[in-house]
Amino acid sequence: MNTGAAVSDEDLRTAYQLAAKIGVAFAANRYPGDAHIVNLTTVGDPEEPAEIAAWFRGKTWLNVIADISDVWPTGDAPGYMTDAAHAYYLPAYLVAALDQRPGVGTMDRLVWHLAPPAPDAPAWERTLFRRFLGLSLGQRKVIVDFLTYVAEL
Repeated sequence: MNTGAAVSDEDLRTAYQLAAKIGVAFAANRYPGDAHIVNLTTVGDPEEPAEIAAWFRGKTWLNVIADISDVWPTGDAPGYMTDAAHAYYLPAYLVAALDQRPGVGTMDRLVWHLAPPAPDAPAWERTLFRRFLGLSLGQRKVIVDFLTYVAEL
């Protein structure tokens, strides 16, 4: 974990334990396949989904942890991903965000992405959030643990 900022030993220990729990919770997820990384019909920049697919293609979620914050600092990639790719790469975002602090792009965007949408949220936000319903109970629990950890920083 990033020790550049003032982090207590307890926070660091908790982050490492949480990273291990994330790995266990998502270990059974399978790579979605090269053709199933992004939804090419997603509204937005027409080139971004292809760039995202090319960058993630053939990589395991463990392979992208170190670079994910630098390559996709705004955290927009999950919004373009298929449900299967989202479930597969979500642990990479969770672990990478543990290496940051609130106020840093990936951490803030990820927390926004994981929070339930407001009742009056646009349909696309509600659709994105529904993909969490397909996660296992253990995966949802580790997401709650992640959000709790972030809230306590």
